[in-house]
Amino acid sequence: YKAKAVPAGTTNYLWDDLGQGFASGTVAINLDWPGWAGFFNDPKSSKVAGNVGVKVAPKGSAGVRTGWSGFHGFSVTENCPNKEAAASLVWWLTNEDSQKFEAAAGPLPTRSA
Repeated sequence: YKAKAVPAGTTNYLWDDLGQGFASGTVAINLDWPGWAGFFNDPKSSKVAGNVGVKVAPKGSAGVRTGWSGFHGFSVTENCPNKEAAASLVWWLTNEDSQKFEAAAGPLPTRSA
């Protein structure tokens, strides 16, 4: 940011700020969750649509690649008016069949087993 290669304030960006910056074309590289790819390639939401590629991260000094998959935490709040239905939805979203379906569609599954 001191060399003006990125917008002022970038060091304080959160994930959404970085994503919006990338979609607007003010941030050139976004090492983030692969689920953004659809948003970035949608001309309705992104000025860079059609010009976005996805690559694996480079290997670090230990010779290992890492990735960012993000995660979602599901819970049923104390004040939920229909706890049974909410718990059923959480189970359905995270069960083995749903994870296989999601993985087949491209996103990373939430379970490792």
